[in-house]
Amino acid sequence: MLADIYLLLSKPKQALTAIDEAISEEKKTEDQIWLAAAYETKAAALALKKISYRRLKKAFSVKFEETKKDNHFDPAADQQLEAEST
Repeated sequence: MLADIYLLLSKPKQALTAIDEAISEEKKTEDQIWLAAAYETKAAALALKKISYRRLKKAFSVKFEETKKDNHFDPAADQQLEAEST
């Protein structure tokens, strides 16, 4: 679905437009599985629309800084591992 691609690109407004078109078309076919998937995509788009970009950026930057602090690079240990593997 085009709406899924818009969601992956973090474009919830475009995703909602595409999903509304898809829902109206899928109602005509009476395919309940596809219709359920379309409503699931719509729910994800609405949730993404509610989350602000700043909140996402802050959440990811905090996690990145925590990970960066926890993973220290030790060149001596890296060289030792290389020597042991050869």
